[in-house]
Amino acid sequence: MAEIDGLIGELRSLRDYLLKEGLRIQRELAEYNRLNHGALESTKIIADTLMKMKTGSDSVPRTQ
Repeated sequence: MAEIDGLIGELRSLRDYLLKEGLRIQRELAEYNRLNHGALESTKIIADTLMKMKTGSDSVPRTQ
């Protein structure tokens, strides 16, 4: 009986650990998703700005 009780205790500890790790991984994935979204938005802004600069500089004569 004592051995079974010990195993039950170990399984409960492992269950708690896995639940905590699952929550930690969910938080990390949410943070990664937030950072990824921010990077994508920044990249779009930079690409749009560069495209506007390129098309704008082609239509405006340069002075030297």
